Amino acid sequence: MLAGSARLAQEAREKSELLREQREVEDKRKQLATRRKILESQIAALHSELAAGQAELLRVTQQQKVRRERLALDQAAMGEIRGVIPADKGVTP
Repeated sequence: MLAGSARLAQEAREKSELLREQREVEDKRKQLATRRKILESQIAALHSELAAGQAELLRVTQQQKVRRERLALDQAAMGEIRGVIPADKGVTP
């Protein structure tokens, strides 16, 4: 057991160590909060990128459908002009 000034010095060292540990914990807490914000921002950006990709796919798919429908109508019109009867509209014997 310490007495007098040695005891006071020991208590001061212990108090200083506790304060240092508290600052360290608080620093880690702040670093984690900052990291969380960064990651949440990156996740939001990735969600936006994915949504844009899905919208682009939908747009391209719709364009392709319209092109196919237009091609089928054009082919049918050309067949009528040439007098060709489509196989599914032919006369059955």
